[in-house]
Amino acid sequence: MGGGLIQLVAYGGQDIHLTGNPEFSYFKSVHRRHTNFAIECIEQHSISSITNKEFSANYEIGRHGDLLHKMHLEIELPEQDIRNVNTNGYCAYTNTTAYAFLKDVELIIGSESIDKHTGKWYDIHTELADIHSEEGYLINKNDIGTILTYKKPQRLKMFVPLKFWFCRDISQALPLIALQYHSVNVKFNFRSIKHIINTKQHVIEGVVQDISALHQESSNSDEPLPSKIKLWCNYIYLDSDERKRFAKSGHEYLIEQVQEISDNFKKRLHIPFNHSVKALYWVIQNKIANTAVNDYSKIDNSMNIKPITTEVPWVNRNDFLNYRTHTTNNPSYLNSIKKYEHFEQAKIIINGLDRTSLRDAIYYRTIQPHEVGYKIPEKNIYMYSFALKPNEFQPSGACNFSKIDSASLEFTGDLEPGYTISVYALNYNILRIMNGFGGLLYSS
Repeated sequence: MGGGLIQLVAYGGQDIHLTGNPEFSYFKSVHRRHTNFAIECIEQHSISSITNKEFSANYEIGRHGDLLHKMHLEIELPEQDIRNVNTNGYCAYTNTTAYAFLKDVELIIGSESIDKHTGKWYDIHTELADIHSEEGYLINKNDIGTILTYKKPQRLKMFVPLKFWFCRDISQALPLIALQYHSVNVKFNFRSIKHIINTKQHVIEGVVQDISALHQESSNSDEPLPSKIKLWCNYIYLDSDERKRFAKSGHEYLIEQVQEISDNFKKRLHIPFNHSVKALYWVIQNKIANTAVNDYSKIDNSMNIKPITTEVPWVNRNDFLNYRTHTTNNPSYLNSIKKYEHFEQAKIIINGLDRTSLRDAIYYRTIQPHEVGYKIPEKNIYMYSFALKPNEFQPSGACNFSKIDSASLEFTGDLEPGYTISVYALNYNILRIMNGFGGLLYSS
């Protein structure tokens, strides 16, 4: 008798709880037949033009298919001709370039704003939810050591997958066929190409060496344009019977939205959100990081936070997604070291009562993401979840901020001046589609 057969006949009372009255077999699979469909990716055409300054691009989504699912931006930026770059320095497109270039994107149905995401929110979500670190390749995310090797901004081709609720879950695909009387628009706001170039300061006895040379006058029409900006959409084509059902029926979709507030970083921050909130996320930045500068020859060391080492400043202008308090090239330091947190402890207060006790900053940056299914971020990103799995579409808990009189975040520690805080709330709402029109069931 083989050893495997001995295991098979060694059957006792305990095994009844595992294999008594079996309900399926691992050795026979059953599949379900699905409705007939097809998917096609089609380029959209903007009704706006690309400029070398800050600009908007408005896309009216064409009615090429029955349902709208995934969307992504394709962005090409040109190589820049930078003159007089000191050999000891660097000059490059700012890190996580695609998200820095994208100020925000808004979904509009009819004339109603349904959801709006900023490039910063995309950065936060990717840091937490991109478990396999695949998206970093698409958006030009590099470690600091790589950026330090660049002497001029290199030509880039990047892709930005949009993160609206219907893009993330195919069962929530937007039924264009049921929106006969409402248009669907996606509006993008982009930064100027000159505002996403980052450099190291070169200071010798207080004199800045010339690292300029992107045409420094903002009115100069010769500044290079982004080479390409395209929006691609995945359309789903339905079989005739299902298509008729979608067109004639009313629909109610549980959707996700993002709310945002920004303010000066202070001991207590009021967070006046609405709706059923799954989770809160916040980042803290030196104001310099969010400051755009055109003339690189006028950057001097007064614009920096003093670095720990002389290799790279903590923060520089045009560094919009920099939440650092450090200069190390290795983000793994964040896993255990408390020294580089923006605050000592924090708690959430609801209607004057502590919703959470005072917890160390590292709890909100490491333990909270780990407990709810996110990865530990490589940046100083903090969060608190009311849901078991906030990144999954299936509801698993929420806090109804519409029924709360007051809510705030309270911080302890030595809070240095000159910082801002951005807080994001991921909430649920209902999108109702009836008689060819669509709109939100609950407004702000």
